[in-house]
Amino acid sequence: MPIDTKNTLRLKRIAMSKHTVDLRMNRYDSSRQSILFVHGIGASGRYFLPLAGEMSATHNVFVVDLPGYGNTPKPPAALSIRELADVIIELTHRLNLEKSILIGHSMGCQITTRAVQKEPMLYEKMVLIGPTVNNKERTLFMQSLRLAQDVIHEPMRVRQMILSDYMRMGFRRYLQACRHMMNDHIEESLADCRLPILIVRGKKDKIVPADWVRVLCTVAPDAKCHEIADAPHAAQYKMASRLAAVCCKFAG
Repeated sequence: MPIDTKNTLRLKRIAMSKHTVDLRMNRYDSSRQSILFVHGIGASGRYFLPLAGEMSATHNVFVVDLPGYGNTPKPPAALSIRELADVIIELTHRLNLEKSILIGHSMGCQITTRAVQKEPMLYEKMVLIGPTVNNKERTLFMQSLRLAQDVIHEPMRVRQMILSDYMRMGFRRYLQACRHMMNDHIEESLADCRLPILIVRGKKDKIVPADWVRVLCTVAPDAKCHEIADAPHAAQYKMASRLAAVCCKFAG
């Protein structure tokens, strides 16, 4: 059962140079490692809260809602992967989180990887949970099909949460984001990321097949893989405790 994070994480709105983000965080402790969580397409940081809540006992946690996602103000059009990566980089500098750990989920993995590619010395490690997009299925039809196949394995709370986030984003903006997601090839940017990387996949994930994860582990200069049994695509919600243990061990 996901833990209650209402009393451990506070919400703050931050105006960036061009955009605005919402951020959930615990009380900062300079002696602890900091972790920045980056959500996927259409979603918000809410589905990271069980995992972030687990890790907040030992780390500084920062869960972002990217511009145009969740309740944040919407840019004129959905931002590209590179533009979202620039937001993450600026946020990292704004919060003085040099040598922090990035944890991305789904399209968030593409964003974090682009951020590391652009500023390789800014981050210490990176965790990619269910990284998209499988190079054999880079079409809207196939990704929609895989999403439909995966959703039956997600908890009802996750289905409701993501659906409400999708509705807030809007169909036109979601399609724009899909095009950006399909056009960004994570295997190309991952090849430039020389920091330690952990790639995690839920064994029931229909969006990210096991052979695609093996490809990414081969491409990345310093990566290892881990599979979570009984977990769907959003492993960070359903298997928060188990995933937190894996991530904390990797973080050191």
